[in-house]
Amino acid sequence: MNIRTPSLSDVDKLFQIELENYGEQEATEKETFQALVEFPEDYIGYELKVLVDAEVIGFYCTVEEDGNIELVDIAVSKDFQGRGHGSTLLEECLKNHAQMPLSLTVREDNYSAIALYKKFGFKQTEIEKDYYDDCNGLRFEKTDL
Repeated sequence: MNIRTPSLSDVDKLFQIELENYGEQEATEKETFQALVEFPEDYIGYELKVLVDAEVIGFYCTVEEDGNIELVDIAVSKDFQGRGHGSTLLEECLKNHAQMPLSLTVREDNYSAIALYKKFGFKQTEIEKDYYDDCNGLRFEKTDL
């Protein structure tokens, strides 16, 4: 199993994982994944990494803004969830951005993700009302570098 920068051949799988986890309403568009992979020079500050075990089974995406890293997306294929792959991705993300504060927003009903973030030392800082179409978002930050 390894973590690497995605190639164009990974875009369909990235989008499939995104749809599995977020549904059509909240999923990042396939064209966005394609642009991030095909034209990284247009997305300065973004980092997209995939977790591969014979095939792409998960990914994370961050963006750097004003000295802070925002974890904008992290997802594992439904077939591979519950096996520690989310932890593997989050560990890699934290390692790659060890010198900067990291923030994220998560659905208030995504209990497994909330538990994962707390396990890694993230602290809830606020509730973002109606952040998602059908629920609030919880804002988490990890500032202990």
